[in-house]
Amino acid sequence: MKDRPVSIRVTGLNPRSRVTLRARTRDERGRGWSSWACFEADGRGEVNLREARPLSGTYREPDPMGLFWSMLPEGSRRPEGVRFVWHTLAPITVRLTVEEDGWPLASTSLKRLAIPEDGSVVREEVTEEGLVGTFFHPVREEPAPAVLILGGVGGTVGEDRAALLASHGFAALALAYYRNGTLPRALVEIPLEYCERALSWLESHPAVSPGRTGVLGISKGGELALLLGATYGERIRAVVGYVPSSVVWPGIYLRWHPRQALRSSWTLGGEPLPFVEIHFSLREISELFLRALKQRGFAPRFVQERPLEDERAVSNGAIPVERIAGPVLLISGTDDRLVPSNRLADLAIARMESRGHPFRHEHLCYEGAGHSIGVPYLPAVTNRTGPLLHGGSMEANARASADSWPKVIRFLEESLGEGWSQAPSLRRS
Repeated sequence: MKDRPVSIRVTGLNPRSRVTLRARTRDERGRGWSSWACFEADGRGEVNLREARPLSGTYREPDPMGLFWSMLPEGSRRPEGVRFVWHTLAPITVRLTVEEDGWPLASTSLKRLAIPEDGSVVREEVTEEGLVGTFFHPVREEPAPAVLILGGVGGTVGEDRAALLASHGFAALALAYYRNGTLPRALVEIPLEYCERALSWLESHPAVSPGRTGVLGISKGGELALLLGATYGERIRAVVGYVPSSVVWPGIYLRWHPRQALRSSWTLGGEPLPFVEIHFSLREISELFLRALKQRGFAPRFVQERPLEDERAVSNGAIPVERIAGPVLLISGTDDRLVPSNRLADLAIARMESRGHPFRHEHLCYEGAGHSIGVPYLPAVTNRTGPLLHGGSMEANARASADSWPKVIRFLEESLGEGWSQAPSLRRS
């Protein structure tokens, strides 16, 4: 599976020889991606990537998966703006080659799977009750704990995470909530009841163990995940938020105009939820675009940072996270330049602590990582979308993804397991 590390060890080399390992693959658009690292073989004529430090290459520290996350797009002058596109569930084939003292020595290929090939995980498209999503569940006699997965502002259905969670024993529904099918085209006043229908659908599915459902959200989906946990109480036993927001922000229009009225992202019972307002003048907006043109990108984090200085506004739009009836795990990076997710996650933790949230609540904040923390061992170069900077170095983003993912799996196993119980709160790790 593509979220598991592999062990790479080269033997039969000449002692102290120069050895170069290369990795290459193609994304679903046909773009080539490659990485390399040069090592000195040890006295036994071996190179073990778990221990060996590259002399040169696309990564610098000992790392068994360095060749995978450090891949760069071939032929690109600005690789930081290129995304590794892989929305399908097809295996990613990686070609590995070894050269000794400049001469080709050996090669092999391996497949990185998003879904097991043995039929142990079933995929179903979900269209009932107006829902748009994809459901994955393991094939087994006993029903499984369930996870509702919510993506960010891109609006895509996060099938990769759902498929991987199913391979770990969870039933997972990757749910779209706008920009798909008959759903709203703009992320404005989306009814929380839509997600409640998804929870009901999950709870009624024969592959799901009732009363053992969690929610995992990414970015804007992290904001939604915290909202759902605070709104639907006992129906949600655990919440995971990647680069989340602990306050409600204005909705996102397809075509925004500065004179357009701000509206909430979400509604409940037909009423828009209170949100933290963002106000910028026409002059400030013009300056933003000019700065983006000059600097080839800008960090929009400050757009949310300024309103956070207004305590009354924050209080008005704050998500009542203390109402979440289960453990909470938040993940962010200190160099997130898209949104101040580390600060917003800290606000959530502080609110839970001050208001006596009785369950475990933890914030994993990774030094130097940006907004792109997710499934590990994929090319980690992307730190921007168009002119918008995501922040974080390749190394920090890769490290955050590799460290957080198994902790998310373990958190969900502990929180949704049969023997679940209250745990002491934790502030940071």
